[in-house]
Amino acid sequence: MNPSEEPQAKRKQAFGSVKRILVVKWSAMGDVAMATAVMEDLRHAFPEATIDLNALPAYAGLFAEDDRFGRLVLVDLKGEDRGWRGIRKWLGEVKSGNYDLVFDFQSNDRSRFLFALWRLSSFRVPVFVGHHKRFPYKVAPPKQKRPPRGVDGLRRMLAQVGIESTTPCPVIGISKERENKMDDLLAAENLEGARLALLCPGSQAGGYLKRWGAERYAALAGRLQSELGLRSVIVGGPDEVEECAKVHELSKQATINFCGLTEALDLIPLGKRAEVVVANDTGPAHLLAAADKPMVCICGPTDPVRVKPICSRVETLQADVECRSCYLKECPNEHICMEELTVDMVMESLRRLQVIG
Repeated sequence: MNPSEEPQAKRKQAFGSVKRILVVKWSAMGDVAMATAVMEDLRHAFPEATIDLNALPAYAGLFAEDDRFGRLVLVDLKGEDRGWRGIRKWLGEVKSGNYDLVFDFQSNDRSRFLFALWRLSSFRVPVFVGHHKRFPYKVAPPKQKRPPRGVDGLRRMLAQVGIESTTPCPVIGISKERENKMDDLLAAENLEGARLALLCPGSQAGGYLKRWGAERYAALAGRLQSELGLRSVIVGGPDEVEECAKVHELSKQATINFCGLTEALDLIPLGKRAEVVVANDTGPAHLLAAADKPMVCICGPTDPVRVKPICSRVETLQADVECRSCYLKECPNEHICMEELTVDMVMESLRRLQVIG
């Protein structure tokens, strides 16, 4: 054994008798999707253990077909279970699991407070693993001057119990029935076997500044068809119906609009059938990373380093403007971060990803 591997091996051996594990992750869709790569590493490390997941009810559907988890612990701490009533409900749910090991993948002030209550109100307390080595966590990575971002922090947590993180992309369970459903949808539009691109031009209504713009997506679809022979499939959710319809209206010959016809989990089998994905910085982009296809993720008011979907064939694109990554909800600068991003720049990203020769 390599000497550098000895401490990790000893840590893993110390947790060899773990039978029940809880993972806590309450974030939005994109963050939860990225965390599934680390959850996959955890599953491989403890193949015989029961692993439960504590997530927000809004994202329970992401795991409806995922057999890696024994139970979904769903307490709406941000909604109907807000306040002390929700805290009591959460404590009752997690304590009933009789866990040996608990990973706080959320690791914010709220989760630390709840974990502290759990530790103070129980005789039998599992090993809590968090981002910071302070109460109530028993195991945590060494402190760094610059805190790691996204999944890097989660991977450091796993390393403290001897688990090496090697999964490069999100992993989300998809049923064969869902795969067949998407094949049937494509066949109904005479797209069976067609060369496809997948476009995600929308965003949640409150994050409309993340949108690159219908006109630019329509122009990109035309280029993808004329230069690469790709038909673009437009996807989106309820907040994105108008934006997706506008893209299709401007590029009818090059696109087909599936917005409103698909659910979140449908994006993964659709992504697997596409040759390239172009998306704004939204939750669907992180889901589509599970398809492991070349992707250009367009960023404006958000930091590409922080929000980049994880996988090897993803490139973020952001204009070099002074106000980039502002995270504002309303723009005082005429949305310049998106106005400065051209279709040519996206096509050049596709060249770097070797989609274009």
